[in-house]
Amino acid sequence: MASSGTGALTLTLALAPALTLTSDPNPTPSPNPNQVSDLEWNHDAGGIVVSAAVYVDAAGAEAGGLAAMEATAARDKELKDDDKALGGLDAVVFKRLPIRQWDAWLNAKMPHPFFVKLEVDTTSPVGFRTAAPAVDLLSAVPTAVPSGAFGGAEDWALSKTGAVAVSARPPLNAEEAWTTNRHIYLQPSVPGAPVSRAWAPGDDSLLGECLTASNPGFDTNPAFSPDGSQLAC
Repeated sequence: MASSGTGALTLTLALAPALTLTSDPNPTPSPNPNQVSDLEWNHDAGGIVVSAAVYVDAAGAEAGGLAAMEATAARDKELKDDDKALGGLDAVVFKRLPIRQWDAWLNAKMPHPFFVKLEVDTTSPVGFRTAAPAVDLLSAVPTAVPSGAFGGAEDWALSKTGAVAVSARPPLNAEEAWTTNRHIYLQPSVPGAPVSRAWAPGDDSLLGECLTASNPGFDTNPAFSPDGSQLAC
């Protein structure tokens, strides 16, 4: 919630439409069961960014952007098995490490940053409307951004020129269970929605150019200069 001179301004991420802007201080709860967090207004990119956990396995990667959030909600509802269609079972087969992080079991859902472009709308109570549906800035790549319990909006950056930088683990890295290695990846522009090809093991090009491949350490906090010509981390 952001405060303005005329009262409260509430921004609610919904499945349809992609974003609902309302000046009502007590808005009707969104039907979207997906939890979103790390809300960031990005003036340079002209929109907002939120993080949301979406499925990034083979089945989940078929959907992109807003469709990925819808598919995740539908899949979670099915796995909840309220009508006991699955027999009340909840079994998971782990084929790699790690299997748990802090107090939570890991699964095929990973947090990704979603960008929603806004444009001026003088007829709206808050002066803006969505210019396009939400876009997954990681293009369904199986890596978590933000990562872990201590990640947040500082794990990504959008520039005035439209470039995107993220701090991420190499996707499905075989050494992930015993390393803190993260890299800074740079994309020249916000990815399209959805992407025309899926991620494949060993191909990290959907994340963009890896700028810190030679550094085996914890690379984080990317930040663009005001004109977008330089990147610090």
